[in-house]
Amino acid sequence: MKLVTAIIQPYMFDKLARVFRKTHHACFTVFPVKSFGVPEGGMAVDLMTEKVRVDVVVQDEEAIEVAELIANTVGTHQEGDGMVFVSEISYAININTGQRGAEALQPSAD
Repeated sequence: MKLVTAIIQPYMFDKLARVFRKTHHACFTVFPVKSFGVPEGGMAVDLMTEKVRVDVVVQDEEAIEVAELIANTVGTHQEGDGMVFVSEISYAININTGQRGAEALQPSAD
């Protein structure tokens, strides 16, 4: 399993959520965050900008596809668009169904 984390502009969240629903990646977690970055050219900006963090856990074989989907959906090719990261998830439990491991990512029949 992989965790795909995206730090994106807040105004792009609705667009990403619509794409996730259409592509059956409807289970994701969203956090308001502040980010700090050094723009190209190396001049540090002493400013924390408002962003949105979106986390989605997927099967290993879907991770790159989902990361690219996010980048293509929210990217404007402007400074501050954000970042996408892919990390390893070693274990998961679906508290509702009791499923464990990769099976925990399967939608419940409810």
